[in-house]
Amino acid sequence: MTTEAVTIKISGIKCDNTECDYSNEDVNRDNYLEYVDKSCPDCGSILLTQADYDTVKTLEDIAYRINVDVPEGNLLDDEESRFSIEMDGSGDLKLNELKTDEKVSNGGEL
Repeated sequence: MTTEAVTIKISGIKCDNTECDYSNEDVNRDNYLEYVDKSCPDCGSILLTQADYDTVKTLEDIAYRINVDVPEGNLLDDEESRFSIEMDGSGDLKLNELKTDEKVSNGGEL
């Protein structure tokens, strides 16, 4: 069994406008490029900026590189941390540690 050091689960999209509650959980990560600079159907704000899209790609590249470089034998099998990822259109991200049973909605998980 192969165990990855880092896994990233990214799905759904939400409006970055703090006064808008639009979200769509059905958007798959593979379709994110279609949402870059697309307007929110509820308020007209941009749903996904190029900066945030580039950040998502960078996170995926980092996870891939770590998984290539970290030999499976060096993993701590009993240690796991989960984080939700919030973005605001700036390309910056905010990590929030999750409890073991806490679910993520409208965003990514690292």
